[in-house]
Parts: sequence; structure tokens; C-alpha cells
Amino acid sequence: MTDITDRHTLRRMSWSELFTAAQEAEFQRDYERARIVWSFALHVATTTINKNLAIAHIRRCDTLLHKSKTVPGNNTGGRSVCLRPQHPRR
Repeated sequence: MTDITDRHTLRRMSWSELFTAAQEAEFQRDYERARIVWSFALHVATTTINKNLAIAHIRRCDTLLHKSKTVPGNNTGGRSVCLRPQHPRR
């Protein structure tokens, strides 16, 4: 399987491919990988709505990474784990 965080691979992906890969990483609660992929998605985004979406997901991943590192006894071997998905408040 190709390492999705390989920068050469990410540079060659379209917005929709990056979007799908980032969503899959978030679904697997791998927020470090998701943040990397969302960062690349931000660079290829051509519309404001896609840029705003990527920025929102980057911030969400940062928040979840921070929360997972402050949970006592979180022995995940370097992987970030969130106990439940967090949704932005409206």
C-alpha cells in the first residue's frame, strides 16, 4: 500500500482524492495523517469554500491531537486517539 503521507504522492493528487484520503484518516482517528493531507488539500483548493473546509479540518485535527495528548494514561504508541468525534458547534 502506498504511504499516503508521502509528499510526492500527495502533490500528484487531486482535491477530491485528497478530500477522500483526509476523511478516511479522520474516520480511522489518525489525526496526524489527516492534518498532513488536509494541508495539501488546502494548497490545491481553488474555491473559497474548499479552502475554508480544509482550514476547518486542519484546526479540528490540531484540537483533537492536543486533546488526545493531554488524556492521562493515553498509551497509543504515538497514535492519536479521540474517545468520540467532536463536531463544531453551530
